[in-house]
Amino acid sequence: MLFKAEITNETAKDRDKLVEQLYIFLNEFAYARLRYESKDDIEDCIQDTIMYMIKRFDDMPKTSTNYINLEKYFYNRANSYVSYWLGGKIRNRKNISKYISNKTYIDKMDSEGVSGEDYIDYSILENIITEYNLDTEKSKFLLFFSSKHLEELGFISDEYIVNSEIIYPVITNLVYAVVDEYLVKSVILKENS
Repeated sequence: MLFKAEITNETAKDRDKLVEQLYIFLNEFAYARLRYESKDDIEDCIQDTIMYMIKRFDDMPKTSTNYINLEKYFYNRANSYVSYWLGGKIRNRKNISKYISNKTYIDKMDSEGVSGEDYIDYSILENIITEYNLDTEKSKFLLFFSSKHLEELGFISDEYIVNSEIIYPVITNLVYAVVDEYLVKSVILKENS
């Protein structure tokens, strides 16, 4: 018996009986494993896990079902998929939390506005651009246009940056990402100092 479900070779031959037994198993297993999740999330996980397990079972050669323990097979597939599903939920929650905190900083920056004393901190800007692993010419291009966008927002540049001679249309999209990240990091640094 697998969490009150009985999955045998005979059960596996009938799709409806197999799904019924998988529901019995997962209702016990998922609620035990995901005890801190909401009921709707657990139900979603059960549905996703059943679809995953049925697909994996269908992909398996039918002759091999006679030589394996199906309960152990389904338990292992359920355990790995529920872990994968839970990891995705945790990552999603962290991303939402990070988005909310970043949005709070940006909203605060918008409400306070940029004072005439806010100079561009090129060390922050260069660290952000370095994370993109671009060659020197493209990095100069990105630095130039990012500083120009920050100047348009009211920041003051105390350095003269040479404009790149070559235009990189694809990298112009990165300017917005760099400026957004700069705004967040500069506000965080101000609050911490």
